[in-house]
Amino acid sequence: MTTILLVLAVLLLAAMAYVRFTPVSITAAGPTPTAAAPGDYPTTGGFLAVRAMDGLPSDALQRLDAIVMDGPRVVRRSGDAETLPMIYETRSRFWSFPDINTIWAHDGLLHVHAHLVYGRSDLGANQARILGWLERL
Repeated sequence: MTTILLVLAVLLLAAMAYVRFTPVSITAAGPTPTAAAPGDYPTTGGFLAVRAMDGLPSDALQRLDAIVMDGPRVVRRSGDAETLPMIYETRSRFWSFPDINTIWAHDGLLHVHAHLVYGRSDLGANQARILGWLERL
């Protein structure tokens, strides 16, 4: 019985190490966004928010970038407010599951998309994160 528990513990630690230390490819962000095309982006464990830019401050992209980078466990993978899209990797606290967050503007609309890399559900974490960012904006 203790051997089985030991093997299960080792397998659990190996799974945690894999998720925590395996680098996420920038291609996990999906296609380079150019328009509001939710069908082109992962929807499993994902969330897309679209807001009109005319209702936002003129420096909305710079402010949103600062809000995102102020968060815990965030790494900018590419882009900035001048060179869109902005792509970030955020990780969960305990397991360190990676999520990919992509921000871009097109035709007067601000698009913020997030999706998980592993699994089928993020239990609403991406939606809560994005809505929190937009609320602070």
